[in-house]
Amino acid sequence: MGAVAHLPNQFESAQPSAADATLAELLSMSSDIIESTFADRIRELGGTEAEIHQMSGSAAYALFAWSAGRGFGA
Repeated sequence: MGAVAHLPNQFESAQPSAADATLAELLSMSSDIIESTFADRIRELGGTEAEIHQMSGSAAYALFAWSAGRGFGA
């Protein structure tokens, strides 16, 4: 028998865990989640793909700024 590749199941993430991820990876993952959540509605309202991407990136940065501020007691 040959080697068997391990494929992630529905309970395992193909992404690195939050503890092992870099800030760029966390921002990208957050942006992707935000984008997939709101993209259809933004399209319905006439938004373009570029606007969807820009809004999701901005929301991800805002999320991290807010969470960093909470971590420092702000």
